[in-house]
Amino acid sequence: MCPGTSLRLGPANAPIVADAYLDPAHEATPELAAALVLQVAARNGDLAVDLHFGSSPPKRRSRRPFRARVRALAVALARAGRFDDLFPLLRRDGPAGLGARLANPAGRAELLEGLDLPPAAFDRALHDRCVGEVLARNGRRVQRGSVVIEVAGVVTSDGTNLRNLRALLGRLRSAEAVAARTPSRVPRPAAKRVPEYAHPWPGEGLLLGGPGLAHHALVAARDEADPILRSALPALLAARRAQPGRLSVQIVATGDHPVARDFAARLCAADRAGLALDYARYLARPRKAREVLVGPEASLLRRLDEDEEACRTAKVHPLEGPPGPWIDGRLVSAPQGAAVLATLLSAPPSPWAPFLSAAAPPLP
Repeated sequence: MCPGTSLRLGPANAPIVADAYLDPAHEATPELAAALVLQVAARNGDLAVDLHFGSSPPKRRSRRPFRARVRALAVALARAGRFDDLFPLLRRDGPAGLGARLANPAGRAELLEGLDLPPAAFDRALHDRCVGEVLARNGRRVQRGSVVIEVAGVVTSDGTNLRNLRALLGRLRSAEAVAARTPSRVPRPAAKRVPEYAHPWPGEGLLLGGPGLAHHALVAARDEADPILRSALPALLAARRAQPGRLSVQIVATGDHPVARDFAARLCAADRAGLALDYARYLARPRKAREVLVGPEASLLRRLDEDEEACRTAKVHPLEGPPGPWIDGRLVSAPQGAAVLATLLSAPPSPWAPFLSAAAPPLP
């Protein structure tokens, strides 16, 4: 394996090791890598991911040289221990734009100087035959816009929700528990415990902050009048104001009533219109304060109603458990929310923090 064509996420002695394959020259790479890092960090040392680079065929043959240069930059940065420096460049320019800058001598020199990366390091990665062979070999397991993962002999592909990987890890945990049982063991009643939320980052709803932040809070509501909004959101939004780079807040609509579908459409419209934060602040206000016919709030709601038609297919989230708030996948009562957040945010930053900050999309 050529150095720089793979890197380890997680501890060297982790009992479970997953192999993940992705193309570093794809626009989805920052979010996929962030999701993998978060999954590793959430497993408290029992999971590591070996991230392997591969080359996927571009949609247009003319863009192949551009993407080859982006992969060479990824390898050079990985060799320098700074693979995460690639993420803001990919997000800003896209693979084609970044490759075009690297193909232009003046643009390449300016880019490498800004990264503090010697041009010779980039040239070695671009012309290294071993790197090209490994990228092509790994490319057989690379899919555009997703990550291919192998764990315990099972191969699956995933998006940023990593639903299939979490299911595989859950089955491994169950199998280990069964294997550990012995006939002499006296069964004991299971202790009651706070359930963990199965999908910490659902694709529905309204999200403040990205998937790469250290902490995540989820609130599910039936409609705008749901008491959970005015009881949980003020503390969550206050925590985001205090430390915007560490906490993301997500609001989803739940339930099988038509008002839940209307609420899902409004959340979608707020997200599409760039009014996510304004709408979240509106939902956090006391119910009587929201009964307005004029003013900024009324203008906000009219704007959302105008954009709502495009969101009629917005999904209602099938919540597994109480409405929340769920903080880092665990249920917390609304009165305790502020105290729990204060404890979490006062802790030292995670060792993953630089990687996660780079992988997270810009905050609203």
